This record gives sequence, structure tokens and C-alpha cells, in this order.
Amino acid sequence: MPLATLYHDAVLDAMLGTGHHTDFPNNLYAALFTADPGVDDTGTEVLTSGTNYSRFTVANTDANWSASSGGVKTLTTEIAWDTSTTSWGTVGWLGFYDAETVGTGDLVWSSTFSTGPRTAWPAVFSPKIKADTLTVSYWQLV
Repeated sequence: MPLATLYHDAVLDAMLGTGHHTDFPNNLYAALFTADPGVDDTGTEVLTSGTNYSRFTVANTDANWSASSGGVKTLTTEIAWDTSTTSWGTVGWLGFYDAETVGTGDLVWSSTFSTGPRTAWPAVFSPKIKADTLTVSYWQLV
């Protein structure tokens, strides 16, 4: 039996934003992947050695997340990774962890980019996700 939309919103608001439940982290760390992490975190995160890649910190506050509406929350701030020093490979997935250091923590959720994997990233590149363009829906989480 599916949840009503009101409860989809309640679940998202309990995860993301200032009023998040204490079981959810105060910061989330945006990660890029060259292979789908799936629900069991078996994908391949961009390599850190010699590439200038690190996870991007997003404070789990209302300043960064909209109120949930219709089972959807929107990231209201920009994610901007550091400029790469070499190609990061074919990046096609985004995930959020509860730890900053690559190779540590638990994957909270992940998704493919709607445009599909981006091949041939330039050797020097500053990837960004613009404010108000990333949404998380209850249906992505179940």
C-alpha cells in the first residue's frame, strides 16, 4: 500500500533540512561516480589520487533545501567541485554520503544524471550543479 503524498513530504522533510531527524547527518557530501553505486554502494567514485577530486559539502539545512512539496525537495544552493587536474573519466552518477572522505561513510542515496553519463570530461574542468536544478523525490528513495 503506497503512502499518501503528505507522508512523502514528511519523509523528505525528516531527512533533509533544518528539522531533519537526528538519524540523518548535519552535512551531506556530494560525490561523483564513473559506475552506478546502486542501493548497495558498489559503484566507482571518481579517483582522488592526482585528480583534485573531493566530495562537496552540503549543509543539511533549510538554507540549502526547499520544503518538500508533492513528494519532491529541491537543492537551493549550487554544488561546485574543485577544478580537476586530470580527466575524471565517464561520470554519470551523483550520490550523497554521510562522510566527507572518499572511501568512508555510508551512501545516503544516488541517482543517474538525467542527461546520462558524460564522456570525455576535459582534463581541466570545474563541474557544477546549479542551484534549484537538483530535485530529490520520495519515489527515488524507495
